[in-house]
Order: sequence, then C-alpha cells, then structure tokens
Amino acid sequence: MLKNLLRNFAKVGSGFAFPSWKTVDLESFGASTGIGFRTYVAPANGYLVLWVNATANTSAEVFSGYACQQLSTNTKNEWARCFVPCRKGQECQYAVYGDGFIQGKAMFVYSEGSL
Repeated sequence: MLKNLLRNFAKVGSGFAFPSWKTVDLESFGASTGIGFRTYVAPANGYLVLWVNATANTSAEVFSGYACQQLSTNTKNEWARCFVPCRKGQECQYAVYGDGFIQGKAMFVYSEGSL
C-alpha cells in the first residue's frame, strides 16, 4: 500500500517534469496566416509551444492562466520560440500578429509525467 501511495505521489508531482516526444500539432504558420487569438484546451499536463520564422517584424504570444510569454522576429529570418506550461483541461490562448511569416507552428507537448 505504501508503495502505491509513493508511486501515485511521484506521478502527480512529476506532472510538469520534462517535455516528452509526444506532441499535437495545432496550426502551421505561413504567408496566409491570419492575425488574432486562438484558444486550445490542454488534453493533459504539458506545454503550449510556438515556433515562428518570418521576413518582417511579427510577434506571437502564449497565455495559460497567469503565465505568458511573448516573442518577436526580425528581418534576419531568425527563429523565435515561446512556451508556457498548461494543466489538463486548462484553456490556453496563443496569438500571432504581423505579416511575412515564412513558417512556424503551434503545438502542444505532453509532459513525461502525464503519459
């Protein structure tokens, strides 16, 4: 019984441990990407991640509860990334602004403890 309690405690405590290789692709960004907010409900504990590459000044934001990260790209075609932790069932938002996206994507990454 104690062994099961300790195992369950460790599993709950590791909910935001390390990112896993299991992901869900939410959206790909390209030249026709529309600006504005998007909403996603996390299927498990994990991270909402944005990767963006653009030829003009663009910005993207990720929100989850009180956590927020913002990024902006420049004209040097550099990649920018931001992410926030999310809990299972939590409504998370991400937003993109600007034009000139070359490529990028929004994705949800499961945490190891939620698999």
